[in-house]
Amino acid sequence: MKHTPPETSNGVGTFYGRRDVEEVFNTTNRILTNLTRATHFFLEIGRDLAWMREGRRYRLYGEHIRRWSDYLLEIGLKKSTANNLIQIYQKYRTVKLPPGVSYRRLVIALPFIKTPKDAEEWVRLAATPGFGDAIREARGRCPTDQCEHPQDQAEFFVRCGRCGKWLGKKEL
Repeated sequence: MKHTPPETSNGVGTFYGRRDVEEVFNTTNRILTNLTRATHFFLEIGRDLAWMREGRRYRLYGEHIRRWSDYLLEIGLKKSTANNLIQIYQKYRTVKLPPGVSYRRLVIALPFIKTPKDAEEWVRLAATPGFGDAIREARGRCPTDQCEHPQDQAEFFVRCGRCGKWLGKKEL
């Protein structure tokens, strides 16, 4: 998904040198390449963690490693992160993940994936702006794009204008 630089105007009257524009496009291409790699790494790390946990192979890493939690502490991963990575591997391994798909969105969609077809659909949704509404709908709530926002169900909250702290719900 490589892009080539346009002319030197940014479209709003500011002009940049050709070198600046090329550097922006080179940097963007690097970002896109690394996003693709990062997405692939979710699956690789999950696969490797699943293999280590299977049959308690992690105990071979050292005599001081007795439990899964010891191993995770040793490699600097929280248990929830490791479990999420393993589940991402198990549920999404048959699906082509688009570059830069959000790890967080993949995790949020995990409970709704029962089949490989579900995984494909949730990966597609994870790459769209409508993901939040799809999650709300899957949880049995009204998506924001379909809500009529009835006035009698509106909630108002009060925040301190000085420090920014939320003080609670305002009763009408």
